[in-house]
Amino acid sequence: MSRGSADRVLAQAFPIPPNGGTIKLKLGITAPLDLVSASEGRLALPAILDRNFSIGGGAPHALWIESKSPVTTRVPGLAAEPAGAGAHRLAGTLSDGALSATRAIVSVTRDPAANVRVARIGDKPEVRQEIATTTATLAALMLVVDGSQRMQSHIAGLIAALEAIPAGRPVGLVVAGDAPSLVPVAPWSPTQSEVVRRVLRSTDYAGGADDTDAIIAALRALEPVPGSRILWVHGPQPVSFASSRPRLEQATARLTRLAPLTLYAVEPGPNLLLNDGPWAWSARMLPAIGGIAADLAGYFTSELGGAERLVVTRVTAGGVAENKEEKAAAWDGLPRGSEHIARLWAKDAILAGALAKPSGDRTEAVALAAAYRLVTPVSGAVVLETARQYQVAGLTPVATGTVPTVPEPHEWALLLLAMATLTIIARRRMAGGETG
Repeated sequence: MSRGSADRVLAQAFPIPPNGGTIKLKLGITAPLDLVSASEGRLALPAILDRNFSIGGGAPHALWIESKSPVTTRVPGLAAEPAGAGAHRLAGTLSDGALSATRAIVSVTRDPAANVRVARIGDKPEVRQEIATTTATLAALMLVVDGSQRMQSHIAGLIAALEAIPAGRPVGLVVAGDAPSLVPVAPWSPTQSEVVRRVLRSTDYAGGADDTDAIIAALRALEPVPGSRILWVHGPQPVSFASSRPRLEQATARLTRLAPLTLYAVEPGPNLLLNDGPWAWSARMLPAIGGIAADLAGYFTSELGGAERLVVTRVTAGGVAENKEEKAAAWDGLPRGSEHIARLWAKDAILAGALAKPSGDRTEAVALAAAYRLVTPVSGAVVLETARQYQVAGLTPVATGTVPTVPEPHEWALLLLAMATLTIIARRRMAGGETG
């Protein structure tokens, strides 16, 4: 069974075969490119962030990436090779550490003029995707920094990244601890910079801090500021604290405005702190690709610098014109795109619907996820081996043609299907059934 949330997917296998049995998992991921410029996009390859099994050194990940546009990477172990018929390919093997510690990045060239595409799946509504330029910046940014011991070695890099924050942009800081250290949001200046640096340097990063109250403090500080965001810089969060979890649930249910959340993990690992709700589901991960100083400096420049950047919007026909004739006039003749455009729209619509009804009826969101065969925070997928197993479980397998298997990347984007097939050898260590 699998379920998705906050740019992550949880996959579970049951039963685990005893005595060295083999399980093979195949996950299909539809992901848009991060548009670096009008002519280049990049993709952080998916990785296993947490698991209850081991991957031996003799079981590397075999990667095979194809595109209709040139694809490049600086990752050792991956090499370009001819694919024929105008296709481009990267292939090779990576160890688990190389794939997950500093995230592997591939780049693809795109046609700068290919900014509008229309797509649909079967008889479902048409979806229009448009790529446009914006100079919008965040109204305010609150940094939340994990106070755990594992953050200690990364603080120097975080302090170096602060140099990229433009003068005058509203920025604050909360450092997690027994009593969170708060620097209120204020325009970035030599004074504000010195206060933030002093707090970061003077914090005693020890043990495993509970970041819950720091996140709540950030949410409350940004509640009256529309267009703000939280950037949470943290290490692994392997514990859901029973004493503080209700406070986060209360805050996310009661505050009148919730600033969106971006997560930056300095090390791969679990994140059990976030509550199971629409605000946490919509969180987005900033991949660790070049070290904390470079990664966060790039984020500050992009989100606070006021420079031009590309944004993608996706709407259905009804969002442009309710009248079918008007829609036909507006959209007929536009270039057709991959069906994955429609799936990406559906994913966004599901999260938007859940956010609009944080504690209400999610019937519509669940129905939309089922219609597009998507694993989301409100939907999962159960995969069995035989028709008999489906009958016993009271489930109906979906038609083969309705599930994405091999995406067709177009020049406007690389939609990667990550076919990561892992062979997991599990042994029963105890009569009680512990496996690993």
